[in-house]
Amino acid sequence: MLRTYRPWPTIIVYGLLIPPTLAFIVTSVRSTDPDINPASRLLVLGASVGLFAFLVRSIWCSVRVEANGIRVVNLLQSRFFAWTDIEAFTLGPWGMVPRRGIVILRDGSRHGMVAVAAHGRVLGPDRGAQKTISELNQVLLDYRNVEQGRD
Repeated sequence: MLRTYRPWPTIIVYGLLIPPTLAFIVTSVRSTDPDINPASRLLVLGASVGLFAFLVRSIWCSVRVEANGIRVVNLLQSRFFAWTDIEAFTLGPWGMVPRRGIVILRDGSRHGMVAVAAHGRVLGPDRGAQKTISELNQVLLDYRNVEQGRD
């Protein structure tokens, strides 16, 4: 593996949310208060476990650059894209995020990258996502130059 791109600010925030989520799970399981409706306890437990799973999976989202392509690890799936199948990388609308990293394949299909997103920031523009896209496009260009015998 040559390089891994991860959304560090997201990882830090979600990492900070994991302990309270675990506390809700433990509290839901260990609570013996007879005034709490069992259905409510089950609802809180289910929501807490679901939130915990989402947070842990979000932390693992990444884009891994490898010698023969990239592996995009999103919330629900992990996909490998060979350099020969990739046309370009760009930022654009994907789902509810207005500027998400997108892999454009030569067949015209587009695949989002959860780990690369340009979220608006209060203190100024988020240039990290654009930098990541530029670096990925440069790696793709380098691969094509090597394939065509240029250095």
